[in-house]
Amino acid sequence: ELQQAEVRADREMYQRLLSGLQQQGSPGGQAGIRTIVSAPGIASNAVVSQLYAQLVQYETVRDTLLAGGRSRVSPEVERADNLITATESKLVSAVRSHIASLDARLAAIDGLVARSSAEIRSAPVAQAEETRLLRHVEVLQQMANQLREEHQRARIAEAVEAGQVEIVDQAEVPDAPLGSGRRSRLVLGLLLGLMLGSGAAVLREQANTAIRLPNELEELLEVTSLGVVPRLIEGGPRGRRLKWLRRRPADPAGVRAAGLVMVHAPKSTGAEAIRTLRTNLLFSQLVHRLKLLAVTSSGPAEGKSLTSANLAAAFAQQGMRVLLVDCDLRRPVQHTIFGLSQEPGITNVLLGQVAISQAARTTAVPNLWVLPSGSLPPNPSELLGGGAMDELLAVLEQGYDMVLIDTAPLQAASDAAILGTRVDGVVVVVRAGDTDRSMAQRSVHQLRTLGARVIGAVLNDPDALVPSYGGYGGYGYGYGYGYGHEKK
Repeated sequence: ELQQAEVRADREMYQRLLSGLQQQGSPGGQAGIRTIVSAPGIASNAVVSQLYAQLVQYETVRDTLLAGGRSRVSPEVERADNLITATESKLVSAVRSHIASLDARLAAIDGLVARSSAEIRSAPVAQAEETRLLRHVEVLQQMANQLREEHQRARIAEAVEAGQVEIVDQAEVPDAPLGSGRRSRLVLGLLLGLMLGSGAAVLREQANTAIRLPNELEELLEVTSLGVVPRLIEGGPRGRRLKWLRRRPADPAGVRAAGLVMVHAPKSTGAEAIRTLRTNLLFSQLVHRLKLLAVTSSGPAEGKSLTSANLAAAFAQQGMRVLLVDCDLRRPVQHTIFGLSQEPGITNVLLGQVAISQAARTTAVPNLWVLPSGSLPPNPSELLGGGAMDELLAVLEQGYDMVLIDTAPLQAASDAAILGTRVDGVVVVVRAGDTDRSMAQRSVHQLRTLGARVIGAVLNDPDALVPSYGGYGGYGYGYGYGYGHEKK
């Protein structure tokens, strides 16, 4: 900034010198020019000083000739006037050239100031990142030093133990063979059976590649475990278990699914688990914006649709305006869960056939609306990935406090991955004992590769496998991906 001010001051002096040269005939012009030329900034310019010295010399010669009686039309006076005019032109050109060079320097300094300002503004961020990395390096260095110390202690302990081995007593030859009795064979058989049983159990454990525990979600998928949703237990004999999505006759509320615990069993363990999931998501909303939420799974029959329905009811019971959108355009079930007609739905809205107000239906749960799938299109991925879907999400975001989207499984189609990049967050539902670890890892990796924000995962049915709704286990999709049949 100091250099910029100095250059601007020099330019102002040269500009005054140029103005004085152009107004040299005015009264006081010569005195003003001499004052400007004598300034340190201009006096240090050799070209300008030399030209000005020549100009003064030629003017002195002309004044001497005029004082000696020569007329202004005499050849000597005219020659002096021509030299003065030529020198003034050179001086003006030199001043203008220097002013142009000063302008170029000012432009370069201004650009440097702008770049320096940007670098200064970004310095705190870079400094914070550097501090974080240095702290991480220190932690790793401490861990490495600790491991070296433990390794050295283990080596020393091993050497000490090896040196303490000594023969206490010589073995004696028995009088009779040992282990030939019936009792010995029985004990040996029992030990052998235990070893074989334990080995078989270990092998079976190693062969099971399914996720079963909540901590496996965080270790394998590197996501937050948002909650555990158990199987439902309803009235009747103790220990009687219900299927999540077993059909039941329509009740006055218009809800058909027995697994919709937020309506049929609000005080059950499953309802409390859904409320815990809702609370965890509300806390996530404090950190990052969470208004458009997609719920998906790795494969079919993992309980994502019913989890979406119960979670939507839980948010609605919290007093929020909630819309549940059935974007599973391969096997939609939300209209069946809530006892609604499938059409019109989201596909009809995206195709411009109906308005959102006509397709979104109210439910028996206050503050909860359901937007069914509508007619099933031949190209679900293209329909959900078009610009009409972006416009629809923008409208829904303005009209509701929370929009939950039930999507197709990730390994069955690309619908969930497409929607995952358009929403604020994605929740992955994993069925305990059924979802393969590698499949779940591929699903989460696919979402992160596309830039989707994976909020966390939900472990569904940790104590047993849950049959699916309406034959959902035969989720073929026509993509050459077979899913088998539901388990009984």
